[in-house]
Amino acid sequence: MGALANNPFILSLAAWAWESDPSPLVTPTTCLDSLPLLSTPCLTRLIAKGIGIGIILASCINKAPVLRNILKAKSVAGLSVGGSYGEVIMYSNAAFYNILRGNPFTAYGETFMVLVQTFIVVNLIWFYDAKIGSGNIALACATYAAYCFLVFQGEDITVFDECCIAGKLTVLYAQYHVNCYFRVENNV
Repeated sequence: MGALANNPFILSLAAWAWESDPSPLVTPTTCLDSLPLLSTPCLTRLIAKGIGIGIILASCINKAPVLRNILKAKSVAGLSVGGSYGEVIMYSNAAFYNILRGNPFTAYGETFMVLVQTFIVVNLIWFYDAKIGSGNIALACATYAAYCFLVFQGEDITVFDECCIAGKLTVLYAQYHVNCYFRVENNV
């Protein structure tokens, strides 16, 4: 066991797996000392970390069918630009919240990976939809940049909370007007 405890790579893996556990029974030293048969607390923490990594890896292909269909058809017909923008904000909110709280990447990694894929979908929408002009793209980018600037302004999470509330109210207001327009136009 002594050789493992002196290996810097093994020590960094052990710190990643067990250092943040609040239990005094689970520390990198005690867990490495119990190898090859890990104690129950060490094993459950390691399994939880492994599942977290598995979820992150699986989320890397979440939007794969959508991306494949867009690239194969060279069309974004049927995709909602507003819905895709909403997804970007939704996944950004979840990722930024965890970043600002200082949570480990395994706590929000799947959301971050889906956010990256949603950015790719939005870029493909911009590329394939001729109706979206460069002015609309610039406005969307500027709005998102302003959102990011506001979220990361404060030292704590209160600015983020205020941005989320303002964003939710804006989305609710817009959705209300879309619903009213739909009812008037379609006599519903």
